Amino acid sequence: MKETHLDQLKSHLSFLTDKYDFLLNGELYSPEFMGNAFVKYLSECVGIFVVCDRNQVFVQIGLKTWPENEWFQLEDIVRYFYPDLEKVYLFDKSIDDQLEQITLYLRGICEPFILGDFSMQAQVKEVEKQRVKEMLRNFGIDSDINKG
Repeated sequence: MKETHLDQLKSHLSFLTDKYDFLLNGELYSPEFMGNAFVKYLSECVGIFVVCDRNQVFVQIGLKTWPENEWFQLEDIVRYFYPDLEKVYLFDKSIDDQLEQITLYLRGICEPFILGDFSMQAQVKEVEKQRVKEMLRNFGIDSDINKG
């Protein structure tokens, strides 16, 4: 049987349960809707949500005490450390290649966040604001409505 996107997510992210004491808290695979899948891992204080949507993999990381819609995008964390990086996500690559890159980010520069150190949250929030401002500008939306 062919490996599903859910299988790929769980395989690449198994280090979270093996090394960092995360538990798989939720999973979903939808073969009838483009093969989309998601997994949610929780540790004592941190949550990681990974979704495969139309062959693109996205990651959010946050403290469990935060509302999930306030968790950081992996892209913003990576750009905090590497502001000149051209692409964080490799959407033009296979799911396995995308997950391989994401795993490198998580095990490397994102490890403080995985361990619960969010002392850089204000700086990452600024990166997020700039990303959103740029996205809105690309859509022709005045970003002044989103100040604060």
